[in-house]
Amino acid sequence: MRLSHVGHLVRDIEEALALYAGFFDMHPSLVVDLPRAGARNAMLPIGDSFIDLLQPLGKEGPLAEALETRGEGFYHLCLAVDDLEAEARAMRAKGARVFAGPQEPQVMFVHPGDAMGVLFELRAERELKSFLGGGKAPPKSAVVEGLSHVGHAVKDLGRAVEMYDSLFGLKALPSEPRAFPVLGVRSAWVPIRRNFIELFQPTDPAKAVGRFIARQGEGVYAIVFLVKDVDAQVARLRSRGAQVLESPTPPELPHKRAFILRGCMKGMLIGIMTAETVAFESGVPFPA
Repeated sequence: MRLSHVGHLVRDIEEALALYAGFFDMHPSLVVDLPRAGARNAMLPIGDSFIDLLQPLGKEGPLAEALETRGEGFYHLCLAVDDLEAEARAMRAKGARVFAGPQEPQVMFVHPGDAMGVLFELRAERELKSFLGGGKAPPKSAVVEGLSHVGHAVKDLGRAVEMYDSLFGLKALPSEPRAFPVLGVRSAWVPIRRNFIELFQPTDPAKAVGRFIARQGEGVYAIVFLVKDVDAQVARLRSRGAQVLESPTPPELPHKRAFILRGCMKGMLIGIMTAETVAFESGVPFPA
């Protein structure tokens, strides 16, 4: 099992492509209409994974409904699996609601109510390779080295660790969860091949993650890109009109990190960090 792609729901895919190109020098390998899914997709390679831009093709269907009710932003995480039917059976046996999507070849989804607010898509590895292989190889981004991790905001860290283990067979790192008072969170890291899921539980409801959960419940809070030099990229991003927040660097978090705010990134909060920072915070070398 690995993290294939992160779904970013947008109203205008061309505008979103311009943002990713201008801010991150990322370009699509594939742009395709999928009428049965009611979506136009643009796949942006980022290391071994992709950002999947999704634009509804009409005014009906789950994508259009999500856009109307929640607005632009994160939509789903796609996990590539070796045997789709076996994974679906195993998850259903554990009580998870797993349902088929409208596409062909078959796609499965895990209900977000059983995955702490996250819609997980399951796709067969061989089918993904066939689908993605139909695109072109764009030039590699000169800015972003890869996708580091996905931040999942949860109410109960222990229950979240158990959910990832029981449902997906993904075990958190054995180190104790760490508290970061300056951020108002406790966190635990769940490796998934060359990426991570970082679980956040708020310890201060007045800080960002606590406010996020109070506003919209559990779910994906941010995604984090790897860069070589955070300061250089902050200057570059600001020169191109991005709104960037630089996080504080207290003794418990001595490395620089920054976030491109949702308002200028079509509802998606995107962090930038170095591999050194990810290794320090997770406690293991990165890439894993």
